[in-house]
Amino acid sequence: MGTRTNIIVAGVAISVAAYLILSFFTSTGIFEKKMGVYHAEIDMSIEEISRWADIIVIGRVGDRVGVQSHDDGKIYKVVGELTLDIEQELTGNYNDKVIVLKTVGDGEKVINMNVSLKKGERVLLFLNYITTDQQWKGEEGYLVCCTQQKFSIDENNIAYNPKYGSYKLDELIEMIKRARSA
Repeated sequence: MGTRTNIIVAGVAISVAAYLILSFFTSTGIFEKKMGVYHAEIDMSIEEISRWADIIVIGRVGDRVGVQSHDDGKIYKVVGELTLDIEQELTGNYNDKVIVLKTVGDGEKVINMNVSLKKGERVLLFLNYITTDQQWKGEEGYLVCCTQQKFSIDENNIAYNPKYGSYKLDELIEMIKRARSA
């Protein structure tokens, strides 16, 4: 009976030691799986996203000016940089005629493959300035990461977003202005 008890105690001790060692290595990242960065869509109405945005711009997507990858051993992400030639700024908070956008992804396909920014495309974008201190952990800049941040504008001035649907551009601009003044 004593030998059997010793074997059980030794087995439990080995299991606990293995658990503790693996817990240490996992918490230090040695056994952690490398993962990509994904940004969650926050469910907001057009009025809410209009108030949330630092700037709201209408313009044409310009050139891709850079693509960088960031890999800290745990997280891998690709960050694209694109220019946007600004036709109209709706908030009064941005005065330049060109803005450099940061994207999660290479810029052509962005978050979860739902948002794309094609050169020459006319868009309305809701943008916030993201700093390195925030969850973004990339370079500072105006970030495009979510479906609801972008309306595509066609040649008939119809703005379309997969979440919000289609609006005449002038009606959408009025909705945005009312929301921001409330």
